[in-house]
Amino acid sequence: MRVLLDDSIFTSQMEDNVLSDNLQDTLKILGEVKVEVIKRRLSSKDLERYDLEFDFIITENRDIHREANILNIGDKVLLIDEALQIFRSYLSIDSKIAPPALKNKLVRDLNYEDPILNTLKEEYAPEFERWFHVSSVKPTIPQ
Repeated sequence: MRVLLDDSIFTSQMEDNVLSDNLQDTLKILGEVKVEVIKRRLSSKDLERYDLEFDFIITENRDIHREANILNIGDKVLLIDEALQIFRSYLSIDSKIAPPALKNKLVRDLNYEDPILNTLKEEYAPEFERWFHVSSVKPTIPQ
């Protein structure tokens, strides 16, 4: 994915020598989700050309946003706050939730009194108890 970041964002924010928290967060998230970010000075004349070249354009220039709406590409031209919301969702999509650690055990190594088995005992009584005890027996190998 390619994103064009309007260079004027930096000049307008650097007047106070501080980047807004939202811009910093957006830049961080763009890096984390491995988005190609191109920083360029943007004018409304460039929009049609950049529409084909980039998936999103981030600018605070309201004139560019108005022009984007006229060109029917307003959904691709974002304010910093909008970009932050959109790309935060990409980050949560990309993050993987690891299942709890599972161990492969034999039935005979389980404790029948373990509370995790209560539901099985209730729903499958008395068959579960029989199955558990039969499965818990250590097999004997004839010699």
